[in-house]
Parts: sequence; C-alpha cells; structure tokens
Amino acid sequence: MSCLTPLSVLLFLLLIQFTHGAAKCGESRTPGRRIVGGRKALPGEFPWQVALRMHGMVFCGGAIISPTEVVTAAHCVRGMRARRLNVVAGTLKRTEPLDDTAQERRVKQIIAHEGFLGRGNMSNDIAVLKLNDSFDFEGSNGFVGPVCLPEEDYKAEALLTVSGYGTLYAGGPQARELRTVAVPVIPDSKCSRLYKDAFVSLGEPNPFDADAMFCAIEEGGGKDSCQGDSGGPAVQRQGGLSQLVGVVSWGVGCGHSRYPGVYTKVSRYVPWIKNHTSTGQR
Repeated sequence: MSCLTPLSVLLFLLLIQFTHGAAKCGESRTPGRRIVGGRKALPGEFPWQVALRMHGMVFCGGAIISPTEVVTAAHCVRGMRARRLNVVAGTLKRTEPLDDTAQERRVKQIIAHEGFLGRGNMSNDIAVLKLNDSFDFEGSNGFVGPVCLPEEDYKAEALLTVSGYGTLYAGGPQARELRTVAVPVIPDSKCSRLYKDAFVSLGEPNPFDADAMFCAIEEGGGKDSCQGDSGGPAVQRQGGLSQLVGVVSWGVGCGHSRYPGVYTKVSRYVPWIKNHTSTGQR
C-alpha cells in the first residue's frame, strides 16, 4: 500500500486548485472597461458567449453555464429539433472562417421553460441547451468559459453589459463580429408604464411582467440590444466576477427611448435552471 508524502499532497492540492481555477465562472481575459451604439468586443472578453447556428446561420445568442450546458431564450429554440442546432463559442467572428480559438458543439436536448407561451406573453422566456460534447475550458486559454449564475434574490441595477451578434440597427444587417454595449437598468415601474401606454392604446394588455423581466435603455435612446441578440447574455460584475443577470428577450424596435430592451430576470429562474442542469457552480 503506497502513501503520499507531504510534498506529493501539496502538489496534488495545487493541481486541484489550478484545475478548478481554470474553469471558474465569470472570469474574463480582458474585462471590459441586442447591440446598438456599442463597440466591438475584445478577444476573450466574453468567454461565455455562444452563437446559436442552424445551417451555418447565426440566429440567436446564449451563455455557457457549464461545459455541457447553455442558457438562452425560450423563444429562440422552442419547437426546434435539437439535432439541427449547433453552438459556437470562443470566436468574435459571426461567419466562416471563425477564429482559431472557436469551439463548436452540437445540441442534443432543448429544455424550454414549460411556462413560456409566446405570442404576446413573453414571461418565462428562458431555456437550457444540453450539448453532445463538453466545451474545453482548460485548453481554451481563457477564450471559452462559464458565466456565473446570480443569487436568487439578486436585483439588477445600474449598468448592464450586453453582448451579441445582432443587427446594428432595427432592420439593418447583422454585425460581422461580436459587439457589446453598456446600458442602464431602469425601474420596473417606468418600464411597465412605457409599455402599458404603448400597448393599451392598441387594445392589447401590458406585456411587461415585473416578476419575470426587467428593462434597460440609455436615456434618449441609441444604445440597446437588437434583432439577432435574442437569447444572449446580459451581465453585471459582482466581486470581480460576471453574473448572468439577464437574457435578451424582446422589445419594440431597437434603441428607442420609449421602448426599452426587455430581459428575462435570471435570478427568478435560478432554481429552475439548477433543476434542469448539472452546473456544479459554487
């Protein structure tokens, strides 16, 4: 029977610490100082960002939460066949040829929230994608990694950082490279009032659900998420680590001050996410 020497024990513990640290959630190689009025993302700035692709075309975004699991919006994937979907991480480029750091994985299962209805009711707009193979976090040199899940009582405030491959303006072309923008979160009461005024005048119910959503928009408009950014991550840093506080969900147009971008409130769905995944985040 062999025994470990004090030195071998120390080396073993250091190896565990290094391995765990390499896959720590919310870490970015270049923490930055729906995307309208933003800028190009930096290499490795959003290692959790993925592009959802079907037949080689990017149609939505998502966020890595474990080596084999991605969070996205239910409206992006509900009713789709998993085997037709791929997710790509570790690249700034939207189209081929992708960056050398890119990793592409096939989707094996789609789990859309059972309470999502769509068609005017966007509550519960969240889904989990399970992948056929694991992302290689430790071999990615920091270009691919998970984002942290927030605490269940986390409330998004102040500036929100959104990233995506969507259009640069409403009805415009998709961005060629990953872009990012910082937009301020606005009070639920203000967002509810803005959408109530717009929809009730048309004889429609107010679509904003403060329990399941929150809003963000720059005062005066201009900076916002846009078409093609749906399902992508909206993060805030806490304790130096990025937390997935929102998922790009819906809006009216892009960058319009009267119609803020609306995001799924991830903190409300943390129990649901954990119930359908094996994130192992600590």
